[in-house]
Parts: sequence; structure tokens; C-alpha cells
Amino acid sequence: MFFVWQNQDQPLFGYPHDDGIYYSSAKSLADGAGYKIASYPGQPYQTKYPPGLPAYLALAWLMNPEFPGNLTQAAWLQFLWMPALLALSLWHWRDWGLAEWQRWTLAAVLATNTYVLYFTVTLLSELPFTVTMLLCLLLVRKAESASQRAVLLMAFAGLIGGIVFLMRTAGVVLLIGVPAVMVWRKRNQLAGVFALMMAPIVVAWAVWSFSNRLPGNDHLTLYYTNYVGIHLKVFHFNEAHLFLWKNIDGFLASVGGLIFPSILPGQFGRILSQVIGVAAIAGAVRLVRTRAITHFAVFSVLASLLILAWSYPPTERFVLPMSALIWAGFLTEVCHLAKGIRAKLRDKDMGQRIAAFGIAAAGICLIAYGSYLQAKLRFETMPAMAANERLRLAQDSEAYGWMRTNLPKDAALLSGYDALAYLYTGRSAATLMPPVNFVYHDDPAGREEYMARAGANSRDAGLNYVYMSRHDFRSDLDEEAKEKLMKRIESSEDLELLQSFPAGKVFRVKQRAN
Repeated sequence: MFFVWQNQDQPLFGYPHDDGIYYSSAKSLADGAGYKIASYPGQPYQTKYPPGLPAYLALAWLMNPEFPGNLTQAAWLQFLWMPALLALSLWHWRDWGLAEWQRWTLAAVLATNTYVLYFTVTLLSELPFTVTMLLCLLLVRKAESASQRAVLLMAFAGLIGGIVFLMRTAGVVLLIGVPAVMVWRKRNQLAGVFALMMAPIVVAWAVWSFSNRLPGNDHLTLYYTNYVGIHLKVFHFNEAHLFLWKNIDGFLASVGGLIFPSILPGQFGRILSQVIGVAAIAGAVRLVRTRAITHFAVFSVLASLLILAWSYPPTERFVLPMSALIWAGFLTEVCHLAKGIRAKLRDKDMGQRIAAFGIAAAGICLIAYGSYLQAKLRFETMPAMAANERLRLAQDSEAYGWMRTNLPKDAALLSGYDALAYLYTGRSAATLMPPVNFVYHDDPAGREEYMARAGANSRDAGLNYVYMSRHDFRSDLDEEAKEKLMKRIESSEDLELLQSFPAGKVFRVKQRAN
């Protein structure tokens, strides 16, 4: 809460990119313009993200229609998901049979985890999705064990399942997993009730989004409006092995990173994160023997398969909804290992006792170092990020003011912070995200070449102005590579310089001669 209080102005707003799209879509709802991407050229219907989070964030626009002042209301609305996450996680851990000290240890881990903090102070769907999913599965368990009102509880669970889906389309796995477990347990009536309540919401969104989708098969249109379309465009079956290998690698590292972030730099650190991830998964398998965890385990398996099949390398953001099981699994595995170490410390063989002591010491050092990293991220990295983003906004503000005054109202702008540019200038904007294939092919040179063609790519996408800021590339490039790329973009024959600012430059995109 203290970090939220210190950062009520949402300095990280726009940094993850998706948050800006959610918020501009929320503005469209609050303005009564329909569910549209207000920031995108032409303001098409928002057919990529379901309306759950934008509808919730629209409350901030209704409470205070003035931007950026209403980011304060949005910050506290987003914070409300955090105590709900803590309470529901504790409830699940109790039902899973964890001891009281284990539950409160995990609660402390959750409350201090840097990734949880990051998603608490950014307007992203991770926390709302996770909280509603936890509530849905809790109600499913209550319905199973209820002697009365089981059908009513399951109907409510199905309705909440629909809300989970509206927070993020990955929630569709509940429509598969929950009825499957119910049928397996010969509770066919409850399976049918859950499906009957959730399925219409899923179908309604599918029909509406398909009916209102912006026509076009170019990369930019698909990226902004069509999850399945962009996946089919970048994924090719003859490259399936590349996608699968990279996704497995990223998935294991993300599971481990959710426990101990950035343990060591380089490949060795990544492998260590993956080992920790494997330990957490092994512990989760031990826990699954408890009947109460079955639904969560099935959800986690199906969600993991979706992550592995998707055309985007996983990060901690992808696995956060499974965090209750990941942390509980890791603690379970640590307790299992500790039990074995205690037995070996009493062994008559001196070699066995020395080995056990060494393993115990290494484990304690690892946990201590992981705790240190969490504290460092919380008290150094996160405040530094907030300060850097405040500085970025201050430096970009002059350019935003100039564009608001000098660019035509129908200007379509290329900007790394597209939704932010729209909200400050009133001009529609988009970001040209390089196709993910460059990542799967380990082709940073190709990715840089794509970004260097900003002018030509903007023209092809129907954008007629470019605002290039040194802040646009986030952490994609080091300073030397970023400087080199910016010079290449500046020297492009496709761009005409209009105005220079300390942080960046505004260009007009030259149109091709007929």
C-alpha cells in the first residue's frame, strides 16, 4: 500500500503498453462511444481484449473524466485486487491442507513479491484475472462439498468463470477444466450447470468480436485487434519446434523467476531459475494428491499448455495466475528436502552428514540471496523505474504539447507510448511491434532492421507522423545500440523532420510519388 500511496500518479502508466490500451478502451466506454480502442487510428472496436478490465477501469473515468488526474482513481481501483488476492490465496492454501505456518509464510511471500507489486501498480489484467479465477475455483469446491444449494453455488461459479474469461481470454480453460473434473467425479449435473452459465458469455464475446473485427490482414491490424489472427500470422507448423523449445525454456525460467527473480546474470542464472522452477513443479505434483487442489491443478495444466502453444515467449506475467500453486509447490518441495536432510544429519556415516550439511547450507544461502534480491527490487529497482518514468514523461511533455497544437486533428502517429501520446495530444497513435518471429529465430539484427524502417513501415500502416523518443525502446537495446538505431531512423528518406525536442523528434512520413 505504501508504494501505491507514493505513486498514486501512476508513473509506470504506458510502460507495459497493454495498460494504455486497456485505459483508452475504458475511456471509450465511459464516454458512451462503445467498446472501442480510442487511441488507435479510426477508433475501431476493441476486439482483442475482452471488456472485463476496461469496464472496471471505466469507473476511474466516470469518477474523474480529466486525464491524467484520474490515474489516481485508477491506481486505487487496481490496488483493491491485492488484498483480495491475499485473502483468496490464504483460503485456497487452507483448503489444500497446508499448515498454518506454511500459509502465513506464503502470504508473506505474496505480499512482498516484486512481480505482485508491479502488477498492483500497473493497469494490467494479471491481478483481476487471478483474483476472479481464485474465487471461481473456490466456489466450485464449495458447490462440490455442499449438501444443499450445490446447484446455486455452481451456477454462481459459472457466472464468475465468465467474468474470469472477460478479464482475459485465457480463462476459457475453465470452461474445459471444471466440467471435465465434474464429469470424471460423476457430478454431471454440476458440470452442466457450470457450462450452462459460463458458455454463453464466452460465445457472446466470440460472436461480438468476430462481427466487429477490423478488416485487414496486415501485422499492425492483427496485433491490435485479433489474438488468434496474429498467432496464425506469425506461427508456422514447420517452425513449431522453435516455438515450443523457446516457450518451454521461458516457462521454466518464469516459474523460477516468480520465486527468485534474476538470481544470477547470464545463462547460468537462467538455468538456475529453471531448476528452481522444476522444483516448484515437483512440489506442486506432490500437493495434487490432495483432492481439494484438483481443480486448480487442472486449470494450471491447461493454462500451461496454452502458454506453451502460444506465439509469445513466456514471462513471469504469464505464470502469475498460477502463483498460489507455484509458491505452495516450492515450499512443499523445500519441506520435503529438509525432511531428507534432517534424516541424513542423523546418519552414522560422516560423509552423509557432511553432504547433508552442505546441501542445507547451500539451500539457506539461496533462499537468503533470493530474499535479498526481492528487497533490492522492491526498494531500489521499482522506485528507480518510477523515477525514470516520471523523468520520461517530463521530457516528452514538451513534444506532446507541440503535437497537440500543431498536428492536424486527424493525424495518425507512430509512438512507442501510443496510448499515452493519444491521451496527451488527442491524436490517434499506434506502435509498430516487430513480429515475434525475430525472437524465436534469435535474430536481433533482423528485429533492429525492422525497427530502422520506421518510416516505410508507418506509411504502409497508414500512419503519417512519427514521434521518436529515446525512451521508446524500453529495455530492448543497450544505449549504444539505441543511439545507432535512432540515427538510422533519423536519416531515413521516408521521414521529414518537423521539430526537435530534448527527448525526441517529430517527423512527417513522406508519401510515395504516384
